[in-house]
Amino acid sequence: ANAWIECEVDEEIDLGTHLMYIGFVTNAGILSDVPSASYTYYHEHIKPRQEEKKEGRKAWRCIICGYIYEGADLPADFICPWCKHPASDFEPIMI
Repeated sequence: ANAWIECEVDEEIDLGTHLMYIGFVTNAGILSDVPSASYTYYHEHIKPRQEEKKEGRKAWRCIICGYIYEGADLPADFICPWCKHPASDFEPIMI
């Protein structure tokens, strides 16, 4: 998440598959200036997955969005720049 919004709920509407809340914003803040994985960002950067090449180098692929981090070791505190998931959501691959 790149931001947060705090609201005072005024109304709750049951839409069948989920609830929609209508409220008054009481507070908000920005957590990061890194681009969010919005619908547009997904189609421009994530959907056309990077091609895997079998050259024998170790890399790490995000199991959520497909982003590939090239390197033998993935830092424990690494955060995916595309979907913002942690290093625990990466799997080792060979490229």
